[in-house]
Amino acid sequence: MLIGFDTLILVMIISVFAQNITIEVQNQVMKSRTPRPYWLLSSILASIGYISLLLVDVISTEPILIFVAAFIFVLADVLKLKGVQREFTNGYNNDENLLLKILPILYGVALFISIYILKDLRVTIILIFSIRIISSLCGLWMISSYRKLSLMMSKVLLTIIFIVMFISNIYIIVRVVLANSYAGIFGGQDIFVYSYELVKSLLWSLTILTLNVSQVEMEKDENLVKYETLFNVNPDVQLIVSEDDLTVIEVNDSFVDISGIRRDDIVGKSVEEVPLLKRISDQIDYYSKVIDGTLNNSVEIRQNLKGGKQFVGLLNYNRFTIKEKPVILNSLKDVSDSKHFQRLNEILSDVVRQNPIAIVVTELDGKIIFVNDQFTQMTGYTQADTAGNTPRILKSGQKDVAYYQNLWDTVLSGEVWQGEIINRRKDGSFYWEKNRILPVKNENGKLMAFVSMKDDITKSKQTEESLTLKASIDGLTGVNNYSHFMELFEKQMDREWQEGQTNALLMIDIDDFKIINDSWGHMFADKILKSLAEYLGKSLRNYDVLGRLGGEEFGILVENVNKKVAKSIADRICHEVSEMAFITDTNEEVHVTVSIGVNVYDNADDIYQIMKEADDAMYVSKRMGKNQVTMV
Repeated sequence: MLIGFDTLILVMIISVFAQNITIEVQNQVMKSRTPRPYWLLSSILASIGYISLLLVDVISTEPILIFVAAFIFVLADVLKLKGVQREFTNGYNNDENLLLKILPILYGVALFISIYILKDLRVTIILIFSIRIISSLCGLWMISSYRKLSLMMSKVLLTIIFIVMFISNIYIIVRVVLANSYAGIFGGQDIFVYSYELVKSLLWSLTILTLNVSQVEMEKDENLVKYETLFNVNPDVQLIVSEDDLTVIEVNDSFVDISGIRRDDIVGKSVEEVPLLKRISDQIDYYSKVIDGTLNNSVEIRQNLKGGKQFVGLLNYNRFTIKEKPVILNSLKDVSDSKHFQRLNEILSDVVRQNPIAIVVTELDGKIIFVNDQFTQMTGYTQADTAGNTPRILKSGQKDVAYYQNLWDTVLSGEVWQGEIINRRKDGSFYWEKNRILPVKNENGKLMAFVSMKDDITKSKQTEESLTLKASIDGLTGVNNYSHFMELFEKQMDREWQEGQTNALLMIDIDDFKIINDSWGHMFADKILKSLAEYLGKSLRNYDVLGRLGGEEFGILVENVNKKVAKSIADRICHEVSEMAFITDTNEEVHVTVSIGVNVYDNADDIYQIMKEADDAMYVSKRMGKNQVTMV
């Protein structure tokens, strides 16, 4: 049966109008999330392609017109599939995205081959409806794996649509194949083809409308279930109160657990009968302020529970409507543990603030965020002084960059660093501190901050230095004693020497010191030793080393001299000592002389051999008549 061209155009206009009206209803009235652009464009392209193919049947059989009209017609199905994909997966399936990019290319190539190469109208017709079969199969594949409950109805209806499309297009292809002749793309206005298109379009519109109605209703049901679940599993005590008569409408499971009252025993009762709310001095006044909007603060409620545990909660509220009736949602948050921890935190804060050890807390970049009172007492810096600063404000300049780099490398690796360091107070004075820096980590092991605990050890350091000095200094003369002299001698030998460098050791012994001791006594002899040590100290350079090695024997280490210079230094000392005069208690003038042995050495020599050779040379001076210098 054939129908007229005007009737076909009217059919298509009705179909497009029905589809677009449906899409606008679901978007504007129902606020649907349906991907509107794809539905609209699909509907428009299908109509343009359809009418174009009708025009080709009636007016022209030019290949280019056939190709364009057919391609637009099948492209509409691809856009329809894109809309289905957006509806069900929001377009995040990569396989489907790739398929929707490939399909238009394959469709275009197939149409081009049938129209321009094969030039067979029957093949083109079969190809158009074969493409639509492929589109229906793709649609079935795309919706087959979707499981969301709210779109199950949509899935069922779309499955029916795609199956109908699949079967109908096969039927059309069979009709084309069996026909003795075919006058045009649509077989000279074959009424079955047009009836199928109209019914399919209207069914598609009905499906879109139905699936979105079901989606909205099912999402409402899902949301209701979610809200009821959230209300009951909420750990906070919650009760819903009617604004009209201040009766309890509903309570959650936490209310039942905390209060020990069954839900049926409290629902419908006045708020004045709710035990947890009786701690409010005037419940009616409280709810009046809630309704008036004049209540701004949370209300703290304390209640002794079964078992003797005290419950502490903060009561808040929200106002909203249920079925156009105003209600109040009261939430009572259990802060019992928070109060306990708050008290514990206050105690710990006092412990840190009043701790006799100076405590500094810094960010990971070293910015100071807290100092306690002892830190202020030790350094002079207050919390306000340290705000925004780093511990570098204490830096004395007596440690190099490598020292601080090691400190940072240690703490940033999560290890504890400890050491002793000289720092500078706010007033510029120096002090010694023993410092221990602990990295603070969270439960996942991530570094959060650093805590530095400092002890002022200035006095103990001064005592230590005093004892060290006493242990290294000769008690009578104030110069290095034998052990410290030997220690300095070893350090000198271990230092890096310049090429060709030589040093000298001078062994100095006072001549006839026993006679002086016996003649004028130990007090006078000690006076000579102290005077000689003072003279020798003043006659040397800062880096030369002087020590008392025995009773009346002194040693001098002179750096970077050759034999000639060393001999001249020794000769000068020998001469100047001989001209010194010492006055006894009886005003007698006493003169002394010294015998000196000089050994010039390099860093390849042994210190004990060096000292033996210098000592031997000194005794040679004594045997040769004293008051002279002998070189090794």
